[in-house]
Amino acid sequence: TDCAYRDGRWHVRTKAGVTDSADIVIAATGVLHHLNMPRIAGLETFAGACFHTARWDHSVPLDGRRVGVIGNGSTGVQIISALAGRAARLCHFQRTAQWIMPCENPEFSQEFRESLRNDPERLRDLQINPTPDYTANVERFNNALVDAKSAGIDEIEMYCRQNLEHSVTDPVLREKLRPTYRANCRSEEHTSELQSPCNLVC
Repeated sequence: TDCAYRDGRWHVRTKAGVTDSADIVIAATGVLHHLNMPRIAGLETFAGACFHTARWDHSVPLDGRRVGVIGNGSTGVQIISALAGRAARLCHFQRTAQWIMPCENPEFSQEFRESLRNDPERLRDLQINPTPDYTANVERFNNALVDAKSAGIDEIEMYCRQNLEHSVTDPVLREKLRPTYRANCRSEEHTSELQSPCNLVC
């Protein structure tokens, strides 16, 4: 409920009444944890299952079903990728186009997973000592976020454009999916969308 910097220290008070002070405070509350339920006429009488991605309903079977996903934030994009081969028919509804940067997502073998289960220290070591390639990629991405004129942002934009050109073969659909702003640089007119993401699965 309160976090104030006084006399070289952070003084914190929680909702439970706990008080403490610290040299460093890390806010790890996340920025997308508040649900944004869209106002869709007739949604309350929709006979099928419908849930927000932040409140996933694991009891709903998705394989071989007709599925609609509303929203194309990062969560929506990841869900679409996962459902594409499972749903009988998949419809994705978006308000505005968004750049998509392909990211390698290798599958871990059962043997590798088992080795981490049997050796928790190995898992911990992987978490606290990432590979040099991973660290370099994170640093390049972070630098691109804070410097719109950096080589990093140009590289991100190149990957996003290449991904759109190579993965969407229908030219009409490709243009519908092409954002009107630079990768990672939404204009002021899109700011409200960034503040209130919505990913609804029906």
